[in-house]
Amino acid sequence: MVRVVAALIWRGDEFFICRRPAGKARALLWEFAGGKVEPGETPEQTLVRECMEELGAKVSVKEQFAQVIHEYPDVTIELTLFDAVFDGCEPQMHEHSGFAWITASEIGNYEFCPADLEILDAIAKKDSLFRAQCETLGTLLSAGAISAAQYKTSLCTLACKMGMSGRVTRDELSSEVQQILN
Repeated sequence: MVRVVAALIWRGDEFFICRRPAGKARALLWEFAGGKVEPGETPEQTLVRECMEELGAKVSVKEQFAQVIHEYPDVTIELTLFDAVFDGCEPQMHEHSGFAWITASEIGNYEFCPADLEILDAIAKKDSLFRAQCETLGTLLSAGAISAAQYKTSLCTLACKMGMSGRVTRDELSSEVQQILN
């Protein structure tokens, strides 16, 4: 079994995906950034290395989001997806044939590697739950039942606990609070 790690990187409502290059197994299918764990590496070290090699981007690895075992005709993989964030940089296309930032509602517009499908379903479900919680907290804020600080703290905490730490930033929340209160 081959151990593979990948990154779930959020930017607001969108998460980052890469398109596999032509000429490789599962060519031109979409996937999460990442790669094979090498001997002597931790999964987190692998993810940092792979993102630097493939995207020229430094990442901070957070909590594990999901793990699946998938059998392809040519290989069985154990895929571990980690919540991660880009560290003040934008990804570059070093190896992939493309990349995109997509919302959970756009998942169906892309053809993903089969090993990612179960994880994508979990992302869609967690995204839906997160949106519902945002609405509830927004209602409480507009009714004066919670303060702006409580709203921001609650959303940041919720995003981190759900494995979506890049989903919200304090700066984005400040403008969102102003929109809710106006």
